[in-house]
Amino acid sequence: MRGRSSAEWAVTVGSQRCPQCGKKPVGVVRASPWDRTWHWFNSGTPVPDTMTCEDGHQWSSGSISSVRVYRPGHDWAWLPVSLSRMVSRHRSMQAVPRTYVLAAVVGALLGGLLELLVGWSWWLVALAFMAAVWLFFLSSAFWGPDPVRIDDIRDVIDPQGS
Repeated sequence: MRGRSSAEWAVTVGSQRCPQCGKKPVGVVRASPWDRTWHWFNSGTPVPDTMTCEDGHQWSSGSISSVRVYRPGHDWAWLPVSLSRMVSRHRSMQAVPRTYVLAAVVGALLGGLLELLVGWSWWLVALAFMAAVWLFFLSSAFWGPDPVRIDDIRDVIDPQGS
């Protein structure tokens, strides 16, 4: 219950109903810190809390959603940030933390080999390898099932379409 008071948890728990029987939940179970960390490392997403109703049915609570809010006017200083967020939303592949750890290990091994053979800095090769993995996943915004279109860029530059 880190970050929330008991009253906030009571409101959160009391506002949802069991999807099987419709009764109010009576308890919330959180995964252990180890399980939450391991799940995040392998999936890149947080572990949802498990709720239990009076009849013993269990279900996962919570969902993640995003809302696009259009402000009147346009702040040109935020244009690069808005464009990068738009590209991120169109990615079809998202690397999980385990992918970057693996890229760092492979890059460090390759960098160590190149340091012995050619004299390159091993950490520079590892960093370049991780950047290449990041760029590959980012590039899925341009060739994936929902690629960035010129209309998407126009929406970022001029959201009201004037």
